[in-house]
Amino acid sequence: MKLIALLLIFMIAAAYAPQPKATITVSPSGYAQVYENATVVAFSPLNITLIGKPVDLTATYSNGSPVLYTISNENLTVIPDANGTVDVSYFTSSIIGKNSVSWFINMYTPYETEVILPPNASLISISSLPSEIGQVGESLFIILSPGNWTISYAIPPPSVTKTTTTISPTTTASTTTTTALAKPSSLQVEEIGALAGAVVIVAAASAYVLIRRRNRLSEPQMRELDAQIISFLKSRGGSAKESEIRKELVVPKTTAWRAIKRLEREGKVRVVKVDRENVIYLM
Repeated sequence: MKLIALLLIFMIAAAYAPQPKATITVSPSGYAQVYENATVVAFSPLNITLIGKPVDLTATYSNGSPVLYTISNENLTVIPDANGTVDVSYFTSSIIGKNSVSWFINMYTPYETEVILPPNASLISISSLPSEIGQVGESLFIILSPGNWTISYAIPPPSVTKTTTTISPTTTASTTTTTALAKPSSLQVEEIGALAGAVVIVAAASAYVLIRRRNRLSEPQMRELDAQIISFLKSRGGSAKESEIRKELVVPKTTAWRAIKRLEREGKVRVVKVDRENVIYLM
């Protein structure tokens, strides 16, 4: 009976564990680094759907120690021997393609996913309204809900450096360096027109999406956010919902969640699932 009760406890804990979250950082050269993290319960296997065909996959606990896992197609099964958070990292090129007009991402994700486009890339079109669009440094970020997604984007062409030399009457040479873009062909002009038409789709969608600019947090800024979370928890008597923290501090879901998990790893807070919502307790 004790064994059955223990198994039931593990099954209930696994059912109410927070869903994995994913971050995809897209490279200009056509591959992406995918980062997924999930809360695990000891001796309760957890299936994690991989976004694309993985290369150089690693799976570790948040403290860096390895976790046992198996892979079948694009599904990862984690077999934990302790409670905690598992971080999965890998590279993939199977979700990214290129045509004569633009680059595109075509994928399915069962989780809330943040996509960070290459620096200076322009969003052309997206198959549905995202949860949020903003900017991280020189890169656009897009928060996606679970489902199938197609995202088109353009990367600006490299500049062409031309060096000209002029000779003065006194035979003294001076060198002037100018920068110019390569002249587009007639086909490229047509493609640019197609891109301009597609941009209208994004402009219309943007009217319904919260768009904000966000700078990548430096280490001091991350620590400041940690301190703000601790201060807010103290003001609330030692506990608050994750949604209340995000609303009070005005930070995106992914940023808030990473800060909370960082504090949890340091033993400063405890995360408890209550009615399918994370409640953060000050330790």
